[in-house]
Amino acid sequence: MAHWPNAIAVHLAPFHFARFSRDATGLTLKVFQRRRQLARTVELMSSTETTLLVFALGAGLSSNETMIRTFRRSFQVTESKVW
Repeated sequence: MAHWPNAIAVHLAPFHFARFSRDATGLTLKVFQRRRQLARTVELMSSTETTLLVFALGAGLSSNETMIRTFRRSFQVTESKVW
């Protein structure tokens, strides 16, 4: 599990950590982390002239297309509306 270091840090089993996180945020850890990454990307996009590919790779995505698709799913708006 990807979140086991976080679970260990707060002395919980990974399963319980995931469940408590989901209960607190309403999202799975994976979805929460992805949205947080994308939110940081939005901040950077508005303050710099870097290409979309650089943002995609920085967010852990493999291509521009993946960035656009993930962005649209998470925020129900395209990145061009933000950028």
